[in-house]
Amino acid sequence: MRRLTLMIALSLLIVACGDDDAEVTTTLPPNTTLAPTTTATAATTTTSEGVVSNLNLVSGLRARGELPSTTTTTSAEVPATTVPEAPDEYVTITDDTDQIELRVPVEWVDTETSGWIESNELIGPGLNAAIDVDAWRAEWGTPGVFIGASDLLPETPETILDAKRWDSFCTYEGRGDYFDGVYTGRYDLYYDCGDELSIFIVIAAEPPDLSFLILVEIVVVTETDLLAADEIIRSFQVYGVDL
Repeated sequence: MRRLTLMIALSLLIVACGDDDAEVTTTLPPNTTLAPTTTATAATTTTSEGVVSNLNLVSGLRARGELPSTTTTTSAEVPATTVPEAPDEYVTITDDTDQIELRVPVEWVDTETSGWIESNELIGPGLNAAIDVDAWRAEWGTPGVFIGASDLLPETPETILDAKRWDSFCTYEGRGDYFDGVYTGRYDLYYDCGDELSIFIVIAAEPPDLSFLILVEIVVVTETDLLAADEIIRSFQVYGVDL
């Protein structure tokens, strides 16, 4: 039931955010890349095409009437959907340079904040956060996030997503535009990742002056993790990329 509910939420998200078809390699395993930055004040809006800005996974779907606020049964084919419980508390974390910050569930106590490593080279600030970062890197059953930024890559949001694909681990659902009021780019969505059948969100974005690239990877295992993904996307900030 949980797997089916998550797949329904993911497919509805694609409808809400748009879709199309795309591995900059990192030294981190199946779940590693960098995060886009969004302002905490960016509003979630729905355009005439139904695109939910700010990638607000839960409230965006609920605003479209696709994630009920109470348990309901919509048809014999669609099981009851319940509102996930939000994590009890969030905490603000930063990388070692204090150039990246974001809010994550307080339960994600394991962090790696030393930077974005590409081909054994430090290319910018970055961090991982999860209940267990090693488990997050090794398999798909641990929710968590990687976020980083670099001005050393020749990639654009489109080309880095084209280069970094996870089809061998997941089912690719589609690509959409990303805009949070500050950063602009693209995002890819995957589902049925690994034996755990998790959801994987990959965002690549740039600031208005296009001076650096931000990459975010979020693993979603339960509906509650969707709320955590909302908070991550709402709260992350990149203040620079100086090493």
